[in-house]
Amino acid sequence: MQLFQQMQQEGMNRDKFTFVQVINARVELGTLKDGKHGHEHIIQNGFESDTFVGNNLVDMYVKCESMEDTWNVFNKMPF
Repeated sequence: MQLFQQMQQEGMNRDKFTFVQVINARVELGTLKDGKHGHEHIIQNGFESDTFVGNNLVDMYVKCESMEDTWNVFNKMPF
């Protein structure tokens, strides 16, 4: 998470793989608040409609036991 924050401060480009790692790190922290914060970054950077990122968001929300958020992400995913 520290590296991600440094990337933000330095204005470095982040891709969908960066955000998936952020999601995974936030799942390890185990709080819904941390997960939602990561999701906000994903939305701000335009990766919410990416299927790879979306699958990881669904996984994160399931692990955080937030079924409402899980369904919201799932329903926005392109098929």
